[in-house]
Amino acid sequence: MIALATYEEGNILETRKSLEVLPYDLLLNITQNLTIQDTCKSLYDFSVTRPVYRHLALCLLRRCRALPLTGFQCLSDLSTEQLISAVKKATRLELDWLQRTPRRCFNSAYATRNDATPNWYTIINAPADEEIDWLSPVTTDYTLCATKSGKVICWDIRANTCTAQWDPGNSWELWKCRVQFDTRTVYFTMAKLLSKLTDSRTMEFILMKLEFPSEACSSKESAQPVFTKLTTFRTAGSVINIFLLDPSSRLLSAFIWLPTSKSIGLFVLPDWDLPEYVFVDTTVECASHANWSCILYKDHVVVHTEDSEMAVQHFYPLPILKRHAQPVENEKMFTPRVSGQLPPISSVSARFVFPSPVPPAGDVKSDASSFAHSDHAIDIPSIETSVPNPFPPSTWLPDSAHFVRQWWPTLPIVPKLSCTVILFADHDQETHKTKYVLAQHYFRVPLTGGLPRTQPPSPVATLHVAPRNQAGQADDHSDGSWHSGASSASTLIDDSTDVGNKLDETEEQEASIRVWYVSEPFEVACTFDLEETDEGTIGVHPRPLMAVDFGHACWVEYMRDQELDENEAAEPFREKRRLRLVSFPPIIYDEDEALGKESFLKKKSNETEGVVRTLEIPHELDLDKADTLNIEQSHGTVIISTKDGKIFILCYE
Repeated sequence: MIALATYEEGNILETRKSLEVLPYDLLLNITQNLTIQDTCKSLYDFSVTRPVYRHLALCLLRRCRALPLTGFQCLSDLSTEQLISAVKKATRLELDWLQRTPRRCFNSAYATRNDATPNWYTIINAPADEEIDWLSPVTTDYTLCATKSGKVICWDIRANTCTAQWDPGNSWELWKCRVQFDTRTVYFTMAKLLSKLTDSRTMEFILMKLEFPSEACSSKESAQPVFTKLTTFRTAGSVINIFLLDPSSRLLSAFIWLPTSKSIGLFVLPDWDLPEYVFVDTTVECASHANWSCILYKDHVVVHTEDSEMAVQHFYPLPILKRHAQPVENEKMFTPRVSGQLPPISSVSARFVFPSPVPPAGDVKSDASSFAHSDHAIDIPSIETSVPNPFPPSTWLPDSAHFVRQWWPTLPIVPKLSCTVILFADHDQETHKTKYVLAQHYFRVPLTGGLPRTQPPSPVATLHVAPRNQAGQADDHSDGSWHSGASSASTLIDDSTDVGNKLDETEEQEASIRVWYVSEPFEVACTFDLEETDEGTIGVHPRPLMAVDFGHACWVEYMRDQELDENEAAEPFREKRRLRLVSFPPIIYDEDEALGKESFLKKKSNETEGVVRTLEIPHELDLDKADTLNIEQSHGTVIISTKDGKIFILCYE
């Protein structure tokens, strides 16, 4: 035994000496093919360097796992020690949440306040005499909330006090918010309904920004965030959503339902500092149960739509849209008009691939709530043998849809990815109870290019080039690289492809989108908002207590009778609630060779059914009083506001 130990120790020393004489570039290449768990003692001294951990950070960001930064930090702001710590925390959080229930975290950046000792949760005050309508963290130092009276309030978490407030008056609602870390600025839009009549429905919007001072500011006044109004505008028609596409170029868009043509109207402010707008009829049908998002891809505005069977992306180059710009004639009373029809210049589509159901033991019938897990490899179905949608729209209707983009500080070479999460509902007309299931998938722009492994290939997507403008307004849509017509091709350039790569109009592209589920039905708890209907009466609108970030979904649900203990089940007229969380499958690309075919992450990426876990909550938190819910994946944080004026910041690891 002594001889064997001496022999092994000698081998380790020889290995270390051999590694030490290798060229730096070769050592770096070796470590880039290892995960953070694989690094051996012989490579440890070399591995704890900035280039190695910058590569590991890049791998995390490619999988859409945000680093736990504080304040408005960017990656370039981190010291080597801070970078190593952030990468290790993010890696632990990713792996642990995929395989076990999150635990209380006592060292989170959220878990301390100026007047309190460290704890795994923090309680701060909600604005006095206000009801919170919307709430979100803005870095680890602030929260931003909109109240039902129309105010927007910035709250200092550590000081537990209001640090800035803006009040436009009653009847204003916050519709969209976007954080720009590089400029330490939050952009948001406020909306107000002016006319409810269907044929003359008019809304007014205010675009605002909230600027946070740099850390170098010393005076108390200059250290406070400042609200600034950027512009106001009106819309005609039923607005589906507003999109802050690019604050740096002052680009904003909106989708508006056009009742006459029953299609989507695309409203664009090419530069919100200028008195001009674009408002065109896209001729894209506005299906009743479709979900919509708008994405800026290079210099193209992309209309992304999903129904129960497929996703479609319609491309509008900005130079072409700007040709349809109209002047704002009277800024105070002006209502925009549709200039005409402008069909998409190009469109791509991809069908959803649904998981194969696994029959229960002893039963030849398949059950929609019994899907294959990672131990049952799923063959990608062909078009002829495709698996039908297990939750068809005839029974399961989309209750809410969440489109999530990478909001966190990242690197330019990281591919851009989006995540769709849809809560489907089945309402029982007799019992008036509603059961829910959750569906999730990833997608890229364009749908046909550079898809990650989580979207396995199937020959179901085709690139369509739009014909000449049927409205006859602009026969030639050429702006250099874009053309339209029977003999031309359209350039759809993916982030990872060569600029000269073109997709031919007749070429069929292989692309599909694999759908992942929480298929065991559950009942989401709702909070109820009072709102005035078009007829002038007061109605009640249920809002599910659910929040989504890129890698996870969190919600408050009612426990089933069989899950309650005897004392809980005996309580009359009270349904017990619990806080639930599920982690989505990781994103794995073909070139991620370092993970290995049998790695944990690759196995998890092949799963099609989510494992839902119950989160521990502090005894002070009464989920019956929960009013808003938010999740922030980078720090493993869940934020809940309650009707009795408290905000709970819960930290998990």
